[in-house]
Amino acid sequence: MQSLYICSDVHGDFYSFRDFVRKAGNNPILVLGDFCPDSEDFEKLLKQHISQLTLVRGNCDSGYDYAIAGIPVPPLLNSLTFAGRLVILTHGHHYRRPSDLPIHLKPGDVFFSGHTHREQLFIDGKGIINANPGSLAYPRGKCGASYIVMNEQELALRELYGGNISTLTLPMAGR
Repeated sequence: MQSLYICSDVHGDFYSFRDFVRKAGNNPILVLGDFCPDSEDFEKLLKQHISQLTLVRGNCDSGYDYAIAGIPVPPLLNSLTFAGRLVILTHGHHYRRPSDLPIHLKPGDVFFSGHTHREQLFIDGKGIINANPGSLAYPRGKCGASYIVMNEQELALRELYGGNISTLTLPMAGR
């Protein structure tokens, strides 16, 4: 079974991102902004894994950084369907919560955002899953560098250089 590997707020930390990519293996990688891939090292790594990547732009991302890395500037908002759920990807500086979105989410859908550098996993009063993977570069939460792994049954918040921090069992998908 394939999983999604989600990170945010890399802020040009090539070594943390490289280690995260190694953990992801051949699974899809979602980057929730403030990637700042501003080196040729990123360019080489991204060329190897470009088919796995889905990106959104953060408030610290610039066209210049993406040009150096040899990839196009990503949109502010992106989405995909996974395990029968709509999965929304945003950095969090424009769309802070599901109610800010130009689309309506249903119970069981997932709203991923970054920006705060603080990890969180919860289901809101409308049944929408809210998740923030924290930061690979400058964590401000209760743990070190962190990311999320999503499979069909759960979201697992993990430390980059440790184990699981917390797990959220997913409710039935509303689609």
